[in-house]
Amino acid sequence: MQYKVVLLDLRIPGVSGLELLETVRDKNPGVIIITGYASIETAVETARTGAIDYLPKPFTPGEIRDVTDKAFRFAA
Repeated sequence: MQYKVVLLDLRIPGVSGLELLETVRDKNPGVIIITGYASIETAVETARTGAIDYLPKPFTPGEIRDVTDKAFRFAA
């Protein structure tokens, strides 16, 4: 199934968020990674793997709006 934007947490029970990113990125170009465990290493890895953006928790409504707007523009 294809979506314009996917919000994907790095830590999902039973699966790695990076593995799932690799699976969905080809059909879903607007993948945004969110995480409560932000680090430079994971930010670089998610960019290298094809995420549009990386958003550490906690984030504001304005921040989530900005990155989703960016992802929608990219996916269009």
